[in-house]
Amino acid sequence: MSYNKGLYSVLRLLTGFCFAALIAWKLTVSTVTPMAPMTAKAKIHHLRITR
Repeated sequence: MSYNKGLYSVLRLLTGFCFAALIAWKLTVSTVTPMAPMTAKAKIHHLRITR
């Protein structure tokens, strides 16, 4: 019985850490994304055959 309670506590702790890391990651991405420079427009050249 004691083993199950300890295992439950560890799983709950790890789940909390994972959830906190996910929240921190989302906040970081949502903060940095608007500051990122816009990407350059792609230059697409079509193949032209000349004689």
